[in-house]
Amino acid sequence: MRLLERDELNVVKALAHDIWPRVYDYMISQEQITYMLSLMYDLDQLKQQWLEGVKFVLLEIDQIPQGFVSFEEKANSVFLNKLYLRNDMHGKGFGKKMLQVAIDFAIDSKKDFIELTVNRNNKSLDFYLSQGFQIKEEKDFDIGGGYFMNDYILSLAVIA
Repeated sequence: MRLLERDELNVVKALAHDIWPRVYDYMISQEQITYMLSLMYDLDQLKQQWLEGVKFVLLEIDQIPQGFVSFEEKANSVFLNKLYLRNDMHGKGFGKKMLQVAIDFAIDSKKDFIELTVNRNNKSLDFYLSQGFQIKEEKDFDIGGGYFMNDYILSLAVIA
């Protein structure tokens, strides 16, 4: 795994466009997937996030991009923005390794916990709960275009 530079964020965009339609197809409409990809994975938007301190870490196997994780420092926490892995990489421990990168960052940054949002119908909820995350609250986010993200906010205490 390696930290991406600003001029490499096109890899994140390409992975998202490959992974998202398979991850969210049973949760949200294809129209919403297309809308959210254009909103959240616009290259200028990703570069702006990078400039604001969001860390993007790429998982490569045999020099082939397989997934990515992104996170950022908050006042007393680390917010895990994204953790996506190609479907054929699931169940092999890579998700745990990617999550550990964010946990290690939180520990090194002396943060108390990690937070993330996950769709209430997302199968990955079980993964996060199995890693010690707890449901903190339920929240609906209006993302425009008549769409909402119906999420749980999850939290994991970090022991430094």
